Amino acid sequence: MTDATDAQALVQEAMNAVLKDYVLVFSSVEGQRVLRHIEFTSYVHESTAVAGDPYGTHFREGMRIGALNIKRRIERGQLVGTIEEPRAVTPSIPHEEGA
Repeated sequence: MTDATDAQALVQEAMNAVLKDYVLVFSSVEGQRVLRHIEFTSYVHESTAVAGDPYGTHFREGMRIGALNIKRRIERGQLVGTIEEPRAVTPSIPHEEGA
């Protein structure tokens, strides 16, 4: 393994640990209550459009994206360990004869 591959494996391991933490935190009754509150206050289940106010719309959409990112990390955390992680492909340099 190369240093870059080792570093990439460490980063992936750390990310997997964080994803598992999302699952742990939000799988409790309290975590589910907090997640519902985040969804409610972040416009996940309603329109983010603010009539006549594009800045208000952008603000609400930014809040919504934050909440959706949390939900996506929970979903990804539930998959950690159930599927094989993709391996990094290191491009090979063709060997020239006589070089």
